[in-house]
Amino acid sequence: MLMKEYLLIILFCTLSLSLNAQDVRLHSDIDSLYVMFETWYDDGTIKSSFMTCTDFDEFGTKDGYVLRKGIDDNMIFSLRREIELLQESTELPMDVKCKMYFYSSDTLVNTICIDEIRVLLNGFYYKTTQGLRNIIDRIVSCNNSKNKVKRKITYRNDANYKISGMDSVYSYLRSQIPLLSDHSEICDTLDITIASRVDRKGNTIFANSFLLKRKDNKCIMPEKILQHLNEMFKNMVKWNPNNERTKFDILPTFIRIVVRED
Repeated sequence: MLMKEYLLIILFCTLSLSLNAQDVRLHSDIDSLYVMFETWYDDGTIKSSFMTCTDFDEFGTKDGYVLRKGIDDNMIFSLRREIELLQESTELPMDVKCKMYFYSSDTLVNTICIDEIRVLLNGFYYKTTQGLRNIIDRIVSCNNSKNKVKRKITYRNDANYKISGMDSVYSYLRSQIPLLSDHSEICDTLDITIASRVDRKGNTIFANSFLLKRKDNKCIMPEKILQHLNEMFKNMVKWNPNNERTKFDILPTFIRIVVRED
């Protein structure tokens, strides 16, 4: 009986290690990669928000470095080996400094986001090592003229979008226009923002709806409508799956309601 227990423990540990190794593993056949890097150090400016993994595509640097199989094999091998030895880390907000796109036959197969402390790969967090930072610094310094390009390679630009539920949201808001128009204190046009947190599978886990105030601050919106919007987003609005998305990302939705025509 004791021998069986030992055997089960060994099998469980082996399976756990195997699963962990699979999480951090890159695609088996990578023939090129595109590295976008800003700097490891901030300029001292106090930031209102961090650069998320998905935000980096739009707001990060437009310069990058291309590595190709057959030309940069040693660098690609060193990078792959360092990444596949990363240790797991806790899930905390990241201020992304570097993003890598891995390709196989011109198909994007992996993306990795890196800051000074953490790495986000395949939906899992790992610790940024000094070795990984050194390799990135070598890519930037050694390839400063040879491989530096503007962002020409196709990259992901559809990281967050809604796939269902918005028709019901719009239908509900249209049904409320007669009620809103009866109140003179409600402006002719209302701008609403719904700030959502969404999991990697695309489920809305939190929503906060609010009315954008104008300079005169006279517009109002019935609280029950805003609360109903929150519930509709949580229960009905689905987003695309995205392994780059984290529970700290806030995804805004902007809706304008025309209560009265001019």
